[in-house]
Amino acid sequence: MIQRPDWFSKILSLLTAAVMLFMVLLSGAAAADVTLRWDPNSEGNLAGYKIYYKEKFYGEPYDGQGAAQGDSPIIVPLALLQYPDNPQYQITGLEDNKICRISETFFYGKFD
Repeated sequence: MIQRPDWFSKILSLLTAAVMLFMVLLSGAAAADVTLRWDPNSEGNLAGYKIYYKEKFYGEPYDGQGAAQGDSPIIVPLALLQYPDNPQYQITGLEDNKICRISETFFYGKFD
């Protein structure tokens, strides 16, 4: 067995503790990303979709806050969708390890 100086073990222990602390802090600050996919609406005058979200419980109000795309509802005009016939949209910045309820509706004409 190799004999190492006492200071070597102390430095190694401190480095290990620092890395573990960094990983814990980093994991706590992580944000969740969610990619939503849904069946397209086949109406001819469809203008886009509204995505509502909130934490924890079902039902209104869907008053979620904190997503990078904005507070609920997130307005998604058809022009923002890469494939309107196969709609999908990514929401980023939600709090990690939280239950989030999401609902989607569609709208016609201009978004209000």
